[in-house]
Amino acid sequence: MTTTSITPSIGLTIGRYTRLYYAYITAAPATLDAPSTMTLHKATLADVAGLACE
Repeated sequence: MTTTSITPSIGLTIGRYTRLYYAYITAAPATLDAPSTMTLHKATLADVAGLACE
């Protein structure tokens, strides 16, 4: 049985290794992020809402 996720994700394969990365939108400050996270885009909540509407 295949399960699906509503969390946006992207699979990346380099050589024999495949990684699956998930996209999360959070209002938490960067100091609370895990060491393995990275910020791809920083914006105000209004800007993010505008992007989501498009």
